[in-house]
Amino acid sequence: MRGFNPKKVPEALKETFKLFRQAKNKGCTPAEIKMAKENSIGRLIMSLEGAGGWSTSIAEDELFGLPVEKPNKIIKRINKVTNADLKRLAREIFRPENFNMVMVSPIEPKEEKKYLDLIKL
Repeated sequence: MRGFNPKKVPEALKETFKLFRQAKNKGCTPAEIKMAKENSIGRLIMSLEGAGGWSTSIAEDELFGLPVEKPNKIIKRINKVTNADLKRLAREIFRPENFNMVMVSPIEPKEEKKYLDLIKL
């Protein structure tokens, strides 16, 4: 059987929302930030290696009215991201009014409150 064990939904929700709250309050560890920066820069470089990579990037910037930035400038901006930036963004994003969730799982009406208590931001 592939997929997620429905019996583990409460545990998964609890841990997911714990990470959301942690991002808002503490941010990320230096190791996590370093890994995310390296990953973002690596994906950027890989996306520009194909024949149409750079031209697609320029076209998308033009389409969305964004300034066209050279890769080295984007990399500098990525490297400037701090833990304070990440905490500020997490506080902006992880808010109840921004949150929507759909669960496709059999939940007994008597268990509904238990699940709602698990997803507090």
